Amino acid sequence: MEPMVYVNYCEESDFMNPRCQKLSELDAKTAEMDKEWYAKRDPKADEPTKIAKIYVTVYYAEKGEQKLLH
Repeated sequence: MEPMVYVNYCEESDFMNPRCQKLSELDAKTAEMDKEWYAKRDPKADEPTKIAKIYVTVYYAEKGEQKLLH
């Protein structure tokens, strides 16, 4: 079973839809957003012009378990 992530809160609404998703899907979405935001960085500070806080709960299955734990 692949770990699942429930997005409790995020300042960027794109990450909250869907609220529950595969960890790999959220990771891919986050990596893409990082690339986009880093490309738009402030040249003087070399920092992204936008950041977002995200709070998640990760649910995973123990070996031999059929249910997800967190």
